Amino acid sequence: MDPFEYVMVIVAIIIGLGITRILTGIAGLIQHRATVKAYWVHLVWVTAIFLFMVELWWGWWGLRGTSEWRYLDYFPLFFTPIVLYILSALAFPDFPDKDRLDIRDYYYANHRWFFSIFALYPITLFVSESLLGPQSVLSWQNYVRLGILAVLVLCAIIRNAVFHVIVALLLLAFFVFLIAPRLDVIAA
Repeated sequence: MDPFEYVMVIVAIIIGLGITRILTGIAGLIQHRATVKAYWVHLVWVTAIFLFMVELWWGWWGLRGTSEWRYLDYFPLFFTPIVLYILSALAFPDFPDKDRLDIRDYYYANHRWFFSIFALYPITLFVSESLLGPQSVLSWQNYVRLGILAVLVLCAIIRNAVFHVIVALLLLAFFVFLIAPRLDVIAA
């Protein structure tokens, strides 16, 4: 086992647990469809968490050439998948057996915590990638992260449903135009 494989094992486990939480939540929506009313904006964010996990795992393949790993390099790297796991756990409530549950109500009742924690995601990415590589602070990726951070903070502050719908639609466009094209090739 080389150093990259060793370091990424725990990251892969955490990401795998997060994906399991997302898939279990979706299965719960299906199983309890008679008593649970889904909310499409919530599902957009659930999809975003799932795609961020896949993109994180996929993107960190580029770190495989790192031959020397120090604890200070690895430790911040560990927090990014942890943030995504916590979000995956917060994304779905416990499903009731008989009581009715409106996911829209759940979404807005928990949006401050959810988006405040989500705002840690671009911060942890910036910190971990700054420690691991020569990436410029002024890179386009950091401008995108700063924009994502601003939107997530606004989502935590603003409860307005129209605002959240607009942000969900923009998020879909973000994935289509910025992230989806990067998922087709692993760097050689």
